[in-house]
Amino acid sequence: MSATIKTVFRLLIRVIAVLLFVSAAILARELLHEQFNPARNQLPPSYPRVSLPASGVMESAHPLWL
Repeated sequence: MSATIKTVFRLLIRVIAVLLFVSAAILARELLHEQFNPARNQLPPSYPRVSLPASGVMESAHPLWL
């Protein structure tokens, strides 16, 4: 019984270690992607990356026969 408990605990520790390693790898990849993204500094942070005109402008741009 004691050997079974030790085996289960070892397996649990290995699973937790693998999950922590995978989480750290994903986090590091995301942080490095953000740090070395060349498009990140092109616009001020408060400026929207995509801005569409108001709906009234869009409606007035369409011809009436469509």
